[in-house]
Amino acid sequence: MAVPKKLRVFTVFVDGDNRLGKVTSFTPPKLTRKTESYRGAGMPGSASVDLGLDDGALDLS
Repeated sequence: MAVPKKLRVFTVFVDGDNRLGKVTSFTPPKLTRKTESYRGAGMPGSASVDLGLDDGALDLS
């Protein structure tokens, strides 16, 4: 089951403060992988190394 593109009626915490009732909708950021090319000694080509997820901006309204 996929996560919906827009979430409604839930609790949001911003810097430890509860925003219950102040946020009517929330659009999650698009998740993208952060990678870096790595080429070690004796490697004929490079390999992509996974560094985790990119930082994304949230859309609260």
